Amino acid sequence: MAMAPRTRGAALGDQVPHLFLSHSSKDKTWVAQLAEDLNLCGVDVWFDSWELRVGDDLHERIADAIDKSRFVGVVVTKHFSESKWIRGEVHQALSREKAGDRTVVLPLLADEVSVPPLLSSKKFLDFFRDYFGSLAYVAGLIHDLPADAVERAMRFRETRSVRDCIDLLEDAGWASRHVVGTADLAEIEQAGGVRRGDVVHFSPQIMLNSGRISKSLRRYLERLV
Repeated sequence: MAMAPRTRGAALGDQVPHLFLSHSSKDKTWVAQLAEDLNLCGVDVWFDSWELRVGDDLHERIADAIDKSRFVGVVVTKHFSESKWIRGEVHQALSREKAGDRTVVLPLLADEVSVPPLLSSKKFLDFFRDYFGSLAYVAGLIHDLPADAVERAMRFRETRSVRDCIDLLEDAGWASRHVVGTADLAEIEQAGGVRRGDVVHFSPQIMLNSGRISKSLRRYLERLV
């Protein structure tokens, strides 16, 4: 297994996050879990609670992230229509999508609600009815895995956990590579991981058995085995 660093500055610079998560603050707990699960599936997520710091210009940082991220995942719940902030983010992402003539906006249905008119022309992923299947699908899309390979893997493997999703993605051709903060990456290397360039290779099971890792990193690795 391999880990690569997630590095952020005041602006994103050359780094391109895989997915910006647009959501209502009322759905923060659910979105935090989704962000963690996507990260375990190798997706570099731009999630405001992870990225924003005291003193940051919120409008500037978020607008920059929407412009730079490969995709914008819009979390649709009953709170969507209440938030002018989310609608503004969606309009920005849709404008970018139209200008670039490629898919940018991914509607992620997380509640038993109808898709809002703003997104009604788009195919959506129904996390409410099939959380782990949708998780595997969006991760496969972001990792540029062939759609038929992902569909085929889904026919032969049930997805009831994040570990199942990781196995499915590997069946579909994903070379397991996760993105973590630089501090976690340094800790993995110090605990016995082997660095090759910007990537650290390691065995999660050996790392867990070593007893040389922090509680937070242990919790992360336990979900990989």
